[in-house]
Parts: sequence; C-alpha cells; structure tokens
Amino acid sequence: FSMAGGTITAGTSTVAAASISASLIGGGNTLNNLTIDPTSAGTITLATSNLIVSGQVIVSAGDTFAINSGITLTLTGSGTPLVLYATSILSPNSASTVAYTGTTATTIAPATYGNLSLTPAAIVTYTLASASSQTIATNGVFTIGNGTNAVTVTAATNNPLINLFNNLTIAASAIYASGSGTITFKGGGAQTFTDSTTAKQNLGEVRVSVNGSNTILTLGSALRLASLSIDSAQTLVGGANTITINGSGNSFTNNGVFNPGTSTVQYTGASPTIGASKYNNVTVGGAGTYTLPSSGTTTLLGDLTITSGATVASGSSTLFFRKGGTQSITDSNVTKQNLGEIAVQASTSGNTTLTLGSSLRIASAAIDASQILDANGSNILTITNTGTPLTASGSFGAFTRSTGTVAFTGNGATNIPTLDYYDLKIQPSANGATHTFLAGTASVSKTFTVGNGTNTGIIIDANANGAGLDVASVSISSGSTLVADNASEFTIGRHWINNGSFTHSSGTVTFAGGDTASISGGTTFNHVTSTTAGKKLKFKANQTFTIAGNFTITGAVGNTIKIESTASASQWGVFFSSPQSGLTYATIRDSGCAGGSADVASGLTGLVDGGNNGTCWFRVPVGPVGNAGGFPGGGQSGG
Repeated sequence: FSMAGGTITAGTSTVAAASISASLIGGGNTLNNLTIDPTSAGTITLATSNLIVSGQVIVSAGDTFAINSGITLTLTGSGTPLVLYATSILSPNSASTVAYTGTTATTIAPATYGNLSLTPAAIVTYTLASASSQTIATNGVFTIGNGTNAVTVTAATNNPLINLFNNLTIAASAIYASGSGTITFKGGGAQTFTDSTTAKQNLGEVRVSVNGSNTILTLGSALRLASLSIDSAQTLVGGANTITINGSGNSFTNNGVFNPGTSTVQYTGASPTIGASKYNNVTVGGAGTYTLPSSGTTTLLGDLTITSGATVASGSSTLFFRKGGTQSITDSNVTKQNLGEIAVQASTSGNTTLTLGSSLRIASAAIDASQILDANGSNILTITNTGTPLTASGSFGAFTRSTGTVAFTGNGATNIPTLDYYDLKIQPSANGATHTFLAGTASVSKTFTVGNGTNTGIIIDANANGAGLDVASVSISSGSTLVADNASEFTIGRHWINNGSFTHSSGTVTFAGGDTASISGGTTFNHVTSTTAGKKLKFKANQTFTIAGNFTITGAVGNTIKIESTASASQWGVFFSSPQSGLTYATIRDSGCAGGSADVASGLTGLVDGGNNGTCWFRVPVGPVGNAGGFPGGGQSGG
C-alpha cells in the first residue's frame, strides 16, 4: 500500500492493513488511525518513506509492525497513540525512529524501539509505560525534549525498566521524573549520555551492563542519579563532569571500571555508603550520614571535600591518595569527622603531595617513600588510632609541618614518630594509656603538650626507645606523666609548664636559645643545663624545684644568664640534692632555698648576687639573714 503518489485527507478514518505480509509506504502523509491487523498472524512493514499518524496506531495481537532503517513514524496523537497487546510486536530497525509529539498527556507504549524521540511542541507530560513491570528499550538514540518546550517525562507512575542499547539525550527545558525501575546502558560498545538541562535530571537507578560485548558509557555532561552500578568488565568514562549520587545505602557499586578523568563524584543522599572505586575528586555532603568504604580499594586522584553539615562514619579500608601531583583533603565541619585511614602514594605520573585544606581528623596516615603530607598552614591533624598511626620517617615519606598541629589521641598503646613538628599534642583519650616515642629526635617548634587534663594515668614515654626531644615549650597536663630518656638530649627553648608529673630518668634538660624561659609547676629534674649567654630562666614564684643532679649554667663576661623568679621580690625555691659547682657568669635574683638543700659552691667565677636570694646560693650573706619567701631554712642574701 503506497501513499507516496499523492495526498491523503485522513479525516476521522481508520486505515486497516490486513495483508499477511505487506509494505506500507507513507509518503510523508498523515493518517488518522492505523490498524495493523492481517487476516492471520503477519507482518506489516513501514518502508521507503515516513508516516504521520494523528490518532492511534494499533497493532493487533499476534501481529508485527516493522519499521525500516531511516524511516520515521511520527505519532502526533495524545493519550495512547501506540497500542500494543501482549502478543503484539513492534519491530523497528535500530536506525528507524518513532517520534511522539502529542501536545497533551501521552502514554509511551512499552516496546523495543530504534530511535525513540519524545519531542512535543508544547508543555506536556509523557508517562513511560502503561502499567507496572513493563520494559521500554531503545536500540537507537533515546531523545527527551526538543530543547525548547518543557516536556515532562515520568517513569515514576509505572516504574518501567529502561534498557538503552544506544545513547540517551535529555534536551534543555526537559524534565525527567525517575521511578524505581533501573535504566540500564547495555550497548555492548560505545554509548553516551548527555543532559543539557540546567538543573540536571535525576535518572534514578542506573546500571552499565554487558550485551555480548562490553559497554563503555561516556558522559557528555553532568549526571545526576540515585544509584550507580558498573558491572564486571564494563566502563563508565567520567570526563570533566560532575556525577551527583543522591541515593542512600550502597549507592555506587563498581565491579567494573570507572575512568574518572577530571570528574567530581558528589554524594548528597541521606545515608549512603561511599563506593570503593577509583575517583578523581570526591565531595561528601549534604546533611546526611556518609559511610566510608570498609572493603575494596578506594583511590583518589584529585581532592576530597567534606561539606559543612555532613556526618562521616569512617570505614575500615584505606583511602589512597595517588595523584602524582598536589591534591587536597578538606573538612568544612566545625567538628571534624573521622575520615579513617589514609595513605599517600606515588602514581605513574610522579610523586604525590597531599595538602590539608582544613583541620582534619583521621584514624591513621601512611606516607610512602618520597611522598608528602603537608599541614598547609595552621591546620590541626588529629590522629585517633593506636599502634603506629603515622608512618612518615625512615624509609617513608615526609610530613611537612607548616604552622600546623599534630594531635595523637589514641585510647591505648601508641607509637609516636620522631618527626619535625610545629605544634605537637599527645593526648590519649582513655585513662591509663601509654604513648611511646620511636627512636630518633622529635623536634617541636611551638608547644609539646602532654595529656588533655581530663584522662588520668597517662604516660608519654621517650625513654623506652631512647628518643630525644628538642622543643620550644613543654606543657604537661594534670593526670599525665612525661618520661624523658636517660641519655638523649631534651632541649627546651622557652617554657616549661608542669601540671602533671615528670620522670627525668637521670637524664639532662637543657634550656637553650636566647628566648626567656619560664618554668612553672614544681618539678624534680636530674641535670639542668643552660649555656646561652644572656638567657633568662624565670622560675615560678612560690614553687619549689628539685635538682637531683647538676645545675650547669654558663654565661659570658658582661652577658650573664639570669636565674630569677617570675614575680619580682617573690622567691621561687630550689632544692639541690648535692653541692653545685657548675655555675659561671650567672646572676641570681629572688631565688630561695628549700629546707635541707645543698649549697652552691662559693667563689664561682662570675656568679652575681642580684638580691633576695636564699643562703644556698651564696654561703656568705651580704645582708640580713632569715626565712625567705616561704622556703624554711633558706635564709636570705642581698638587699
């Protein structure tokens, strides 16, 4: 039946194709209704030229309506413009097109199409499938919208399965409402997805699956979906796009290959588990609870960002940062979330530097040889694991301190690497915990803080492995004990604050550098040494300090070391366990003596009495003698 030779005025007529096997040549004409109803089961083929139907195309039970390659069947009617029964077959060539263009509410028949085009010239809603448990498939391109009119295509009513063997394109101004059925890309070769809308449409559940050969789905735009599954040996290519996953639970399952390019995967659901995969950038948040992977391998080639308001539950597997360049990790929450175990590793493109974009809380960090973890300013890196939670020395990589703080808070036995820190806090979060320095010398440019003042029975041990300490200041909190090594250096540049306990292990504490050192909290030292000319050692007024070994002070002619109280005219007290003869070129002022203290030898070179001192400092007083500053038996010298 050929309509190519003229024009048909369809009116309200119905054309019935009744031949068992025939071709229908549309000639670009418009029919009202078309019924495919051979006298017995047969096939009618739309061949050679296009056809428009303004009413309905009805394919009777047991019959087949075929559409040849390059031919377009345009359905301008609304309601149900294509009617298929349970045993009806729509058999289009993959290069044919069925175009729905009705301008009022329309149902898209469940069928296998070649190209499927939903492109009305009006604002209208199209409903995918006519009942639940149906499938719509396309062997050609599935196009939603014409780029101008705001068609709404909804899968939410009947929740069909959608199998795509070719590309999916969502035009500007189109709206897609996802259902619970899965969209499966299963082209068995190269496929693309492009969403040209401004607010990207939520595709719901998306799967990349095999079809004889493996499927490679390439994103031509950003992608928004509830969940994503990549089957074994299948590939998703992210390009430079953002993939927003807003579902909960296991919202990303990668059993195949995700080629992230320079993409960003953003999790925004209420309670998703982050899928184990290779990523470029990852953004977590929302205001939900996000669980990091507990199995599989998760690798980041770009940045990790935790947005404000996101709650993160750490997993038991490691996050590997392997850019081979500089990448960052940022937590924008006020209360930092524990991001679990991280590792900094090289890639085939070079070495990696991981910088902190904010303060951070992690379980542990392993820095491979030649790699760098950079505090990047005044950020605080809190490390919560026990064992050896920071490996960054010896054959490992480097920790760049910047002006940041490292806080170890493990609730049990923990090894502390002897690195170059700016600010170091060792603050176990459980009573009775011991943290032990590894071998070497730990340097701290600002303050070394021992304990948190809340947990008790805390021991920070530098003696077990012979660790040296070279710090600007020390602050020992209540309930905590610092154990020094018996032989390695313990050098302090500025302040000593002891509100807990100090075990000297018969070692030496050296107050070095030109800054004034303030020393507070009654402490028993073994040997105390200071040899920087002009330095001031200011001991806390009305507190007593014991020197069990030698007090060695070596100033210079005309530039003595000053030993005095923190408050003028108020003494601090010293108890020397043995006579002292190692003081030269020192000025002593407001320094009392505890009862029973041994004396400083008389006649020492350059020892100057600055006044208000106990007699243990100067055996021949030059002024009245009496108790001084609450240190019984100390006497007083000077005036």
